[in-house]
Amino acid sequence: MGDKEAEQKAEPGKLTADQIAVAQKWIAEKGPDWRCPVCERHQWILADHSVRLQVQGHALGGLGYPVLPIICGVCGNTFLFNMVVMGLEPSLDEQQKGGANA
Repeated sequence: MGDKEAEQKAEPGKLTADQIAVAQKWIAEKGPDWRCPVCERHQWILADHSVRLQVQGHALGGLGYPVLPIICGVCGNTFLFNMVVMGLEPSLDEQQKGGANA
């Protein structure tokens, strides 16, 4: 088991150092001047853990969308960004093609 896998098994949902770097780069590229629509400030906090939006009708822990909360450090307004689109998690198709090791 690699260091990344060991880190995630130790605390499920916690972002790895690699994921944090990718997320920070993605945010800087997509919204370098991104301001909070509530308080109009530019002070963002990347959450330490991912969140899974559960699909209705599926068992807990089943089908869901992995999202990364990004929080305004001034007013607490929170955005949820899809981790597959951000390049932080493999898509369902990629997971199925890669088998159990994806």
